Amino acid sequence: AWLPLWGLAGSTTLFLAQTALWAFVERMGVNAKFSAEFIGVALGVSTLVSVAAALGVGWLTLIISRFWIMLVAALGELGCLFVLIDDFSATTYFVSVVVFQICWNAWVPIQMANIAAVDTSGRFTVVIGLFQAIGVAIGPVLVSHFLTGTGFLPVNITGAIFVIITVLLFAPIAFQRGSIQEASFEPSYS
Repeated sequence: AWLPLWGLAGSTTLFLAQTALWAFVERMGVNAKFSAEFIGVALGVSTLVSVAAALGVGWLTLIISRFWIMLVAALGELGCLFVLIDDFSATTYFVSVVVFQICWNAWVPIQMANIAAVDTSGRFTVVIGLFQAIGVAIGPVLVSHFLTGTGFLPVNITGAIFVIITVLLFAPIAFQRGSIQEASFEPSYS
């Protein structure tokens, strides 16, 4: 029973990492002197484009395993957090928020599938949303305690730490027999 619990903890840390940045990403753009219109377009486009990631990740699992998708998404998020530290251009900001959202939305269905695969009772899968909501609530609150002045470095550090923790929590689940759909070009109907 501990694997589904680790998965739920990973769901919390995943959303904590995401909202640690997402709650302040608009403020980071304002601090960089970008216009409200530009920031709005960047955030809107990122959300729209990331829908394709959520839809495409199911197809992607036919080619590569879930764990590698999760790892690539985590590395993508870490890269975005790194380039958004200080003194970034409008192009860097735009690309980073789009890539961050794509990686975030690629993570969500994969982590849900991994939890469902190790939850033989079905009791844990139904509360994934609750644990995600806990992360959504904690992320911005946690980061806000470390913010001083106009610097947003605590946002990046907190996000990066919890992305890494999430990968570590999901690694034993991903490598558990039967919890990972191995790459194949034939869909599995079992």
